Amino acid sequence: MTRTFVAAAVIALAACGHKKPEGGKTSDAGPPPLIKSVAVSFESQQDGDVSHVFLPAMDETGKVINYPIGDFPGTCASIPPDGADLVTLECKATAGTVRLHAIKQNQDVVVLKETIAPGASPDPMNRDELQRFTMPIDAKIEAGK
Repeated sequence: MTRTFVAAAVIALAACGHKKPEGGKTSDAGPPPLIKSVAVSFESQQDGDVSHVFLPAMDETGKVINYPIGDFPGTCASIPPDGADLVTLECKATAGTVRLHAIKQNQDVVVLKETIAPGASPDPMNRDELQRFTMPIDAKIEAGK
């Protein structure tokens, strides 16, 4: 009787064995690829009287990460970067203009917001940090197209 019980227990344990992956491959895909460069740009989507702004960052493999920046009044368009900017976006509305500047600080891309009142001139000292995004270690950060 105990032999029958032991035999049944062994068969039951064998039936509950670990299933091997199909094709003989394991789940270890190896180390992630080393990213050597990242290109950033600004994009906006008009939605009525506001624009939704994103900072797409594309690596050399073509993978894109869209970082949401925020909603800004008016219509937005890219303008030539000034100073240390990688890229600059200008959003114009009747109440004034907002310029967004993406700059590089070490391995971070920092987005600065500059508010320009109607009739006023742009002031580079009037920029506030809006957001900061860390890029892959040792990747070259440059302006996208």
